[in-house]
Amino acid sequence: MVRAVLVDDEPLVRSGIRTIVETTESAHVVGEAGNGKQALSVVREVVPDVVLLDIRMPEMDGITAARKIAEAYPQIGIIMLTTFGESDYVTAALSIGVSGFVLKAGEPAELTHAIHASASGGAYFSPQVAAQLAQRAGTTSRVDDDAQRRVRRLSHRETEILLQVAEGASNAEIADVLFLSVGTVKWYVTQMLRSLGARNRVEAALLAYRSGLVA
Repeated sequence: MVRAVLVDDEPLVRSGIRTIVETTESAHVVGEAGNGKQALSVVREVVPDVVLLDIRMPEMDGITAARKIAEAYPQIGIIMLTTFGESDYVTAALSIGVSGFVLKAGEPAELTHAIHASASGGAYFSPQVAAQLAQRAGTTSRVDDDAQRRVRRLSHRETEILLQVAEGASNAEIADVLFLSVGTVKWYVTQMLRSLGARNRVEAALLAYRSGLVA
């Protein structure tokens, strides 16, 4: 059972997210907070598997809270809840190592997919967010060329791993698709990130989009 903490300054939004999370029967909410400062206290108390963080909140925004949570609890998956047009904030979150971005206006299935991918070591971001970031990052040919050069460094197996990561697959899901052990997948993911010069799976996935490897 995945243990989740919800952080959003709108009680009605939190209520809706709680309903979505708990209808999966494989996740439940163990805490809620209305801003980033409260989130730190709740996370410290319950130490969940996943934290769902709104980006823009009073007192302490989601980016600052995500950074502090990632530093103190690197094992916790962090999923940012965004609205279309917040690419500046999303770009900032990439450097922290968050494991997902989900649009608030997206389908409920996206949220449940993100939660389980994050809890099992994977990453997920809404297609609209990925496309927005890829377009933003690829506004010049230099950026696209750089992404292509980095992707070309990969071995055949590392490229297969990157394709799966770009789809938000967890290590266990990749292992099933490629007929590998989870331990072997973890090793290849580490090698793939090192070859790309990417800090985390989400950044690697964005490189896959920017390079044209994933349309």
